[in-house]
Amino acid sequence: MRVKVAIGLIVVLLALGGVGFAVEANQKYHGLGFSVDIDSTIKIISKSPIGDFEIYDFYDDERLLFNAYSGNHPSFPFSEKTTAPVKVNINGFDAECYESVDVKKNHSKECLIELKNDFPAVVHLWYIELSQADKIKADTIINSIERSDVKK
Repeated sequence: MRVKVAIGLIVVLLALGGVGFAVEANQKYHGLGFSVDIDSTIKIISKSPIGDFEIYDFYDDERLLFNAYSGNHPSFPFSEKTTAPVKVNINGFDAECYESVDVKKNHSKECLIELKNDFPAVVHLWYIELSQADKIKADTIINSIERSDVKK
């Protein structure tokens, strides 16, 4: 019975176009060219539509917390901005970020982090309309980014 349930879950995840799993408390998640620290409430679904990049959806319980793209040709920024990006340092990496807060106090952020690799060269991370608590959780994960050659 457990085998059928496990196989069914794998089939559903593959049908959705990605592989998802939860990681034990305070572990590293290794994506394409990068790693981040996550806790046991985070579930990640990764997709590789054409093989030269990967897209990640980071969920906290059932809520989408943020997304990430790892590759060499990001769509950054997603839309035309009225201000220039802020140049920042995220855990030793050069990055450009756009941040905003709407009238309901929801936070949005979009960052392009240069990994200083040939491939993947960048990680593009973004979240849209998060509460203050979710913003803090997303930023904590994003700020833990490191370069990694390991892929789970």
